[in-house]
Amino acid sequence: MTKKIGWGIVGLGSIAKGAHLPAINKSENSELIAVCSRSESKAKEWAKQFGAKKAYSDYSRMIRDPEIDVIDITTPNFLHCEETVLAAEQGKNVFCEKPMAPTVKECEEMIAACKKNHVKLMIGYMLRFKPHHIKIRELMKSGEFGTLFFGRAQWHLWLSDEEQTFHKDTKLIGEIPPLQDIGVHCIDTLRFLMGDVVEVKAYADTIIHKYADTIALILLKLEGSAYAFVDTSFCTRFTSKPQKLEMYGTKGSIFAATIGGSGGKLETFTADGWKSHEILEENMFLKEITHFSDCVLNDAESMISGEEGLKTQKVVAAAIESHKKGLNVRVTDVH
Repeated sequence: MTKKIGWGIVGLGSIAKGAHLPAINKSENSELIAVCSRSESKAKEWAKQFGAKKAYSDYSRMIRDPEIDVIDITTPNFLHCEETVLAAEQGKNVFCEKPMAPTVKECEEMIAACKKNHVKLMIGYMLRFKPHHIKIRELMKSGEFGTLFFGRAQWHLWLSDEEQTFHKDTKLIGEIPPLQDIGVHCIDTLRFLMGDVVEVKAYADTIIHKYADTIALILLKLEGSAYAFVDTSFCTRFTSKPQKLEMYGTKGSIFAATIGGSGGKLETFTADGWKSHEILEENMFLKEITHFSDCVLNDAESMISGEEGLKTQKVVAAAIESHKKGLNVRVTDVH
């Protein structure tokens, strides 16, 4: 019988209900031990619904549970740092939903706490597990598309003024909400496919809604002679999922509709013409949960470590500073 890693999840919202909890239950090497919510009745209800052994309304009690090996954090962004540090101090490994934390300083505190207490930290950028994106990496490494010089990723949503969600509150989610929520996926996916970002030029604005900046446009300069563009918003009606991901090389181009949802298509264009790639969809959340349990079982480094999460959040911080100052900002200059 496969040894199973015990998981406890804090933050019972839509991402937990629709993705994390079902994935933990489907994972062959993971077991749902406990759920935690400030509402005791909600915790008990969800524990029954998803088959958790225990229900907690006190986070400090859950992280002391000896049956739990991993704390899964799906709370609003502003809580990620505090909850990670507390879990690490109790010897728990941490799987933290993206973004890692709203600020670079908080990300660094999370990494330091996990290193000090000899526990593992993984950030939930599930799009790195999407089979289409893994195929794109293989295609680019083959040399068939020459030298990559430009990429683009977009993710747009409609989030109305009336909708009740922490995603509209900059104190809870961080500055430039669509960048912190869905734009980070675009940035991280481009980093995964193209390499590290060295400089950023960004714009953000309040369009239609009045609760915060609701659109962000970011130009990224990457290592070498490559560039990329991210566009993301909370003010775009009638968007389709999944959305655009494009890669342009000196010998060919890659066109995908894979950002922001399951499924999607992947097409390439070279001197030989157009080609459609048939790729079977896989459960990205199941793959990331299983991967982290494997890392805990085998004492291995996760493929999306705290350091990787920090790199993506430094690009976000550079974009925020660029927008405020109207200048290009080097990623190494943000703290």
